[in-house]
Amino acid sequence: MNVEDHFHDRVLGRAVDTTQWESFPSRVEHNVDLVLGLLERRHTSATLFVMDWVGERYPSLVHRIANAGHEIGLLGRPHAPGGEPDEKGFRQEIRTAKALLEDLSGHEVVGYRAAVPSPTAYETWGVNALLEEGFLYDSSLSAASADPSEPGSGTPTVPHYVDGSDGMLVRFPLPSTRWWAFRFPTAGGEYFRTMPFSITRAAFQECSRSGVPGIFHLRSWEVDPVPPHYGEPVMARLRHRRGCTTVLGKLELLLAEFRFTSCARVLDDSAPAATGRATSPTAGPLPRAGR
Repeated sequence: MNVEDHFHDRVLGRAVDTTQWESFPSRVEHNVDLVLGLLERRHTSATLFVMDWVGERYPSLVHRIANAGHEIGLLGRPHAPGGEPDEKGFRQEIRTAKALLEDLSGHEVVGYRAAVPSPTAYETWGVNALLEEGFLYDSSLSAASADPSEPGSGTPTVPHYVDGSDGMLVRFPLPSTRWWAFRFPTAGGEYFRTMPFSITRAAFQECSRSGVPGIFHLRSWEVDPVPPHYGEPVMARLRHRRGCTTVLGKLELLLAEFRFTSCARVLDDSAPAATGRATSPTAGPLPRAGR
């Protein structure tokens, strides 16, 4: 799950410029606590990707996540289209944020997720930067995008290795399901909010049949049934808010039907080539991606 606030959603556009974040009321602690309570009731561990901006302002939230036994990963900051950092800036950003979260949680941070689909973590230099800064895996991309120009389109739809200068990075793409001639990234986010639960169920049933781990993706503000207003355009408001009232109920159904765990636990069970850890035959394959 991405630990972020409503105003971090890039869909809201210029109505919530980064310079205004400090002036908006925050709902992030309330929303994350709702999910933590549900995970506790369902005896489920998870990976929560935390933005450094959130960690700096709500350190007690990071403590609660870690103390509940969940893995903490790093969520990159959202950047304006075309404003992604270069290699030096990206490396500095992830190094500083990783150190902050490790200091707050008392645990090593080995997972990264970009806030929005971005070519940064997909480029060779992005992979190398993640590996060299101590990350073991990336979960930024959806390989099922209908737009072939979008980052990650055409990559394997199952967890796989990508080569880097300092070893191999495990990539966890968001799972998808096929409907007629199309494949949809239905395992979270806006798709989960707006499409019938049966489609998400089908995606994870497909993962179960194949024996391949599937990633469920959620943004913490999506469980908030009454999102605040930021003076955003009507269409942006509709896209941001629609389906939020259904998310907790759907999530309850999902956790009742499927067994979930953290990304780090999946690596412990099934990533010997990248990490030197033992293999479990029930964890599913991690084929190497062609590059």
